[in-house]
Amino acid sequence: DIPSTDTMVNLNLNFINNTGGGLAHIINLKTIYFQNNVFREFPDFAITNRYTLTSIWLGMNQIERVCADKLLNMTKLKSIGLAFNNIRVFPDLHPVADTLEKLFMQSNAITIIPRQNILCLKRLQLLDLRYNRLSAMPYISSFNHVLVRLLLSGNPLTVISTEDMAALNGVDKVMLDSVASLTTLPPVCYDEQTTIDITGSSIDLCDCSNAWIKPAL
Repeated sequence: DIPSTDTMVNLNLNFINNTGGGLAHIINLKTIYFQNNVFREFPDFAITNRYTLTSIWLGMNQIERVCADKLLNMTKLKSIGLAFNNIRVFPDLHPVADTLEKLFMQSNAITIIPRQNILCLKRLQLLDLRYNRLSAMPYISSFNHVLVRLLLSGNPLTVISTEDMAALNGVDKVMLDSVASLTTLPPVCYDEQTTIDITGSSIDLCDCSNAWIKPAL
């Protein structure tokens, strides 16, 4: 194959189920769109691609798992899109923990977030876990105020600890809308920049200690 200098490849809607090394000739690939295909697991990208990729979009496939070894040598990866797949366990992303800033995993079937899998993501700025099957808040206390947006809309959350609520201090936007199973929140004081959206939830706001919560406009 003739080497290509394309930085973006769009292969959405192509019924692809593996890369087969077909992108190895692209020597500076930064963004790949593999949405609306039939992948069942995270693709095995060529080593030449791994060193240059910054964004991978794999939404609306049939992915059930992400193997950490498929992320090795992705030293520039900042964004991963895995929305609308069949993932049940939050994946081990430690090979890209030093660079990953945005993770989109909405509308999967995640019920389990192993503590070690999320504690390593200390550079994460946006975590989108909307419409999964989480009954408890992720371990966000590890983010050290790097996290800017935490999206948990539509999960069957039943309780949020005082420690986890305190860790939200400094997060610009927290989405807890459409969480009908959550009825109370621990009273925690926040900076003015923190907004928590509880639209469509069952949380009782009669307690003035929850004055920092703002409904969506």
